[in-house]
Amino acid sequence: MWKKWFRNNIFNSISLIIGLSGIILSIYFYASTIDKKEPFCIIDPSKTTIIDSSQVNNTPLQVNRLDGSQIKGNIFSSFIYFWNDGNKSIRSNDILQPILITLDDKNGEILDYKIIKKSRSVIQPDIIRNPSDSTKSLILNFAILEHLDGFKIQIIYSGSLESRFNIAGTIEGVGKIYTNNSLVQKQFWKIYAEKILIFFGFVLFSLLIVGIIGGLGSLIDIDQKASTRLRVIISKLASALLILFIIFAIIIFIFGLIVNPIKETKKEAQKDVRRIIPECIK
Repeated sequence: MWKKWFRNNIFNSISLIIGLSGIILSIYFYASTIDKKEPFCIIDPSKTTIIDSSQVNNTPLQVNRLDGSQIKGNIFSSFIYFWNDGNKSIRSNDILQPILITLDDKNGEILDYKIIKKSRSVIQPDIIRNPSDSTKSLILNFAILEHLDGFKIQIIYSGSLESRFNIAGTIEGVGKIYTNNSLVQKQFWKIYAEKILIFFGFVLFSLLIVGIIGGLGSLIDIDQKASTRLRVIISKLASALLILFIIFAIIIFIFGLIVNPIKETKKEAQKDVRRIIPECIK
């Protein structure tokens, strides 16, 4: 009974899958063409240790501030990348609340900072100390950021190895400024969606193969000259392939799209933190 239903409806099922795949792809490509601002502020996960206090405490070496006072503790250097990943430009008057980079360390201090690279001179990036918290916070500004326009900042600071920077600010028409955490989340779903599309492509290809075999069985049923033995072989082959395909698809779905990829995709997303930075400001 089910064999007959399968032969009669396989091509309808394939058409349905193709139609659904077309709808999904249309939505995906439409979403990618919408004009939007996408500001990114990414902190390089690696940091450079300039002074390790445990190595210099018992030596004559001493690091002082400009006013002559001694800096005690570890000194690090970090790179921060700010750019517009969207296809709609961001202008300085779009900044509703200042874009702040704040050192999250009660014993830490921003010692020095500078812009070391920019995509174009016309963007006029600028960075100053925040008057409200001059030792721990910086304010970013720029004239305009078009698609993939941005700049690279170096910050030298004292603090612990666990010290981190927080990003804040409000830009008109933007829900949030993408940071390391949100970028990992965004990349996770992007990579995961690609894996799902590959899975459905495999399902479609498998159904086509089974459908072709099932179609051959139907043609042989019509051909009165075909041997009974050949009809039985093809019928059993189509049934076996269908059963194997269903079992294999379930295994792939469980382990290929749920268990394994969630871990692997998170790792891939972590790597993409550096990979997504525009080459012009690396």
